[in-house]
Amino acid sequence: MKFPAFLNPFRNTPIAWLFPLTWAVVQCAAVAAPTTIEVFLHHRFGCRSGKALLKGFLLLLFVFAVTSRGNAPAPFPLFPGFLFAYAICAFGHWLTNKLVEPGRIHSQSSGEPWPVWRALPLESSTVQGYVEPVLCCVIAAVVQFLDLSLARWLFLATAALAVKEMISRNRQRNRQLDALDNRMESQRIAPRLSTGDAQFVEARPATPALRQPGRRQRHGHR
Repeated sequence: MKFPAFLNPFRNTPIAWLFPLTWAVVQCAAVAAPTTIEVFLHHRFGCRSGKALLKGFLLLLFVFAVTSRGNAPAPFPLFPGFLFAYAICAFGHWLTNKLVEPGRIHSQSSGEPWPVWRALPLESSTVQGYVEPVLCCVIAAVVQFLDLSLARWLFLATAALAVKEMISRNRQRNRQLDALDNRMESQRIAPRLSTGDAQFVEARPATPALRQPGRRQRHGHR
């Protein structure tokens, strides 16, 4: 979504590019934020998810650099370990998805829940939309007693993950409704032939053309 030009207070000025650029950076950060925790929650990433994993690493690196300067040192600094664990997991996902045959997994998929969730009588969409955000909130609540900067980021990334899953469910539902609407419209437009109007033509084997003997005699006389 592009930044609306009429909302730009610096339009028609030399710095009119500032607001669209800021809007693009915010959008990129909002898209990359869920990836920073999805690498621990999911597996079977798509073969074209490398850019998203790289953006998540760069975003984490930026957040760590900003929070380490602005806040007091944490009693148990966990953010560096979290950043290192993300780099290891992201590289593992990237290396694994290169070995998967294209077509089995969506190329831009952000992964699927781990098989351990199959023990619960819950669908994959329920796990991604509700169980995982609640689990991340619980972990963030515990981490805030050890590293407040990391806890704040986990809360923010969890909120972004919940919004992402909500948008994904709405898009999937819209695609399903569009498919049903297209099917109904095609049934209305397509001509319907009743059994009485159907005409059947008997198929007969084609007989080879007989040669006329007069022509053969002419050729022989020549």
